[in-house]
Amino acid sequence: MLLCDRAQHPKDNLIVELDDQGRLVLVKKDIFSDLEELIKKDLLNQGYTEKDLPAKLPERKRELAKALYKMAGESQEEINNGLYTTLDDIKNELIHEDC
Repeated sequence: MLLCDRAQHPKDNLIVELDDQGRLVLVKKDIFSDLEELIKKDLLNQGYTEKDLPAKLPERKRELAKALYKMAGESQEEINNGLYTTLDDIKNELIHEDC
């Protein structure tokens, strides 16, 4: 099978790596790959080194997951209490907004 066939879409991004045995590994990037890259950049900007990443990355992913679950719960509470805005509400606000 050709590499382009594995990508499925011409604009797919692939990560190409060698594993410990020297085998070529292809990984199709997705939103989670992008998040991991952003977390890595953030950690490096905070002064951590490449050596720190294997220990810090899982910790940050857990923190992110907890925050997302909390946000989802809060959003569900607001929906249950009728505290939400529909797309039509937003559209009407934009139409009547003074520019």
